[in-house]
Amino acid sequence: MTSISLCGFYGYKNYGDTLMLDCLSSFLKSSGLSVSVFSDRKSDESFSYKKLDPNRSDIIALGGGGIITQNFWYIKEGLYKSLRDDQKLILLNVNLTSESVPVLGLLRDKISLAVVRDRFSYDLALKFLMDESKVILASDISYIYNVKKINEGYTDSLFDKKEKKVSVCLNSYIFKDYFSNDSRQRIYAEKALIEISEFLKWMKTFNHKVQLVPSQVDTEVNDNTIHGILNGYMSGANKWIYTNEHMEQNLKNSSLIISARYHTTLFAIKNSIPFIDITHHSKNSNLLKDLGLQEFSINYWKIGLEELKKKASEAQNSDLISEISSSYGVSSREDWSKVLEKIHTLIL
Repeated sequence: MTSISLCGFYGYKNYGDTLMLDCLSSFLKSSGLSVSVFSDRKSDESFSYKKLDPNRSDIIALGGGGIITQNFWYIKEGLYKSLRDDQKLILLNVNLTSESVPVLGLLRDKISLAVVRDRFSYDLALKFLMDESKVILASDISYIYNVKKINEGYTDSLFDKKEKKVSVCLNSYIFKDYFSNDSRQRIYAEKALIEISEFLKWMKTFNHKVQLVPSQVDTEVNDNTIHGILNGYMSGANKWIYTNEHMEQNLKNSSLIISARYHTTLFAIKNSIPFIDITHHSKNSNLLKDLGLQEFSINYWKIGLEELKKKASEAQNSDLISEISSSYGVSSREDWSKVLEKIHTLIL
């Protein structure tokens, strides 16, 4: 049986990373591949690369997410240097950015396949690999091959209808500047939170209920840290959810999602839910650009009450999100079954 190692930042209680791992692992196993998972942190769902060798498999897959940087443990520890000639290295379900350039330079002669999530990543991979057969543009696998049953064993007594419900999914990594010693950075973060809180208080005057939903709840990175500050500024949300265990169930009936995370924005798109993406990273801006949804983005550095009101109105009165929802994963992108065929041909 052909073996594949999934190497990523798994085990950090990040909703998006866990969802990608579940989907990628189940998808690959369904085709007869033997899957092992590696991370730089031992947890219930991953194995430490320091205890087991990720290079023991036939195929080593780096991904998913925006991890192809010099800080990625597989690159940082130089594990790519010990790959044998008969092993295949692939990038799977990833975003490439300017930070990926040094890594692509190191790996250009080793990468057999790059499966990327946006057009910018495709162009960048092609520039280094110089072979169209080695680069595939494929939509994020998370909501295409979804192994979760959203409604299973879950009820929500507070919010029953898809109306008057604003779900807020901030990213504590983005707002870490709130605790910075740099006064300029701290002021920007504080202003952003105050503007968001004023917007939410304004929404509540129209009888919208507000719920705070974290994407990551790890001891080192916990979105509840910043949600707690926001909760104080807005004098209390209607519902503050502390875990991401039922992330999709909590978001599904929203009338508006305020998202600073890639996968919560993608969830809104796939489920035709109006959203405002608080854009801080190029992987979000490139996703929205690819899908023609840039108008629902607001730059983290330019957050303002009036702009939030305007974006909310545009999102809730537009049919564009619903139109894109039905075509995401199909239009101008390779089907994941073709990705799988390509992976299998690597070891023939």
